[in-house]
Amino acid sequence: MQIDTLSLLAASGINAVLGVAYWGAATRHYGVAEVGRASTLINSALLLASLANLSLGPLYERFLPVAGSLQRRLILAGQVITAALAGLFAAVFLAVGPGELANGHDLVGLLFLFAVPTLATFSLLDAILVGLRSGRWAAAKNTFHAMSKLVLAILFAGIGTATALVSSWVIPSLGAVVVIEILLLSRIGPLRQDRRATPELPERKALGAFTGWAMAWMLAQTLPGLLIPLIVVSQRGLADAAFFNISWTIVAASILLMALVTGPYVAEASRRPSRSRWELTRTLATNLVLINIVRALLVGAVGPIVLYLYGREYFSAGTPLLLVMACCQLISTVGYLYASIARVSGKIGFPTVVQLLGTGGLLLVVPVLVTHWGIVGVGVGYLVHDVVLALVIAPKLIKALRSEKAVNFQVPVRDN
Repeated sequence: MQIDTLSLLAASGINAVLGVAYWGAATRHYGVAEVGRASTLINSALLLASLANLSLGPLYERFLPVAGSLQRRLILAGQVITAALAGLFAAVFLAVGPGELANGHDLVGLLFLFAVPTLATFSLLDAILVGLRSGRWAAAKNTFHAMSKLVLAILFAGIGTATALVSSWVIPSLGAVVVIEILLLSRIGPLRQDRRATPELPERKALGAFTGWAMAWMLAQTLPGLLIPLIVVSQRGLADAAFFNISWTIVAASILLMALVTGPYVAEASRRPSRSRWELTRTLATNLVLINIVRALLVGAVGPIVLYLYGREYFSAGTPLLLVMACCQLISTVGYLYASIARVSGKIGFPTVVQLLGTGGLLLVVPVLVTHWGIVGVGVGYLVHDVVLALVIAPKLIKALRSEKAVNFQVPVRDN
């Protein structure tokens, strides 16, 4: 668990630095409107890809470690289904989304149709590799993508359009997907583990319930990321969309750190009986506290410096948003820790309902706040959302920790 966690965290740090350089190159070599259009399309493609993945990420992290000989079949089926859904979601988005994003702008609409299935597969491979306890492969994949997209963004600067920026993101994604798929099918790849073991999956009813709750959970987490940029575009225009999206890449990079920590925990804890999970949970809790402090410093202190390097207009518009979001990082430990424990135990109904209600409230208040306060209104909405969720979840978290600790210290009874 620690090896995969450290590998993913190291890759995330590299990706964050390269991500800063990527959007720095974009803001230097591309116009504000093109950056706004491209960043909104890329963000939308990533979020639609997450929706198309149907919560299979958490499912793979939880159950691939015990799927045994069914691993290959589960992986193939999931990838085919999500790629098809991703293509459908992309088509619907282009039909009903804001017209200024794609209509009449080169081939960006056609590229978007190809981008969403590619990114869906690229994203799903992270969870597959973590579930196979090969998170270091995912780390290598993501580092390659970060380096390649930066090089392509600079090479395509002479074109200067949103199509060029989206292409610089999609082409490396496709290359990484092809390489990892070949490795999965080879004898040296991570799928060699447990391929002959007997599956230890729960009954279909329990597995179906977990999948249903996980899908609802994924929907609650994904909808704000998909809809809020569109709200900013429709209410504030492409320029503010550029300022918001560039600022949000810093926040999104910090959020990614949490998945990199919780995923290996879920995969490792799922293989152990309940009596031996307490040490893992204590390690996770410590990691989450430390990482959230680092996240707050990165978003609130380093983030504005990065925006200043992009340009004074990005700094002036985005700094208030980053300061508010830095406060949110410190509050989120409660939710991430409880969600991780719930995923291992399979009892994710309560956190899912809480997340759904919180998302509904967030999407109701953000349009009002953005209208009156601009993009900082998004941060205020998230701050209220995170405080309320932490207060609701805290009692459940304390109870879960006490229960897990008590089970750990029980003395096993031996049969005579």
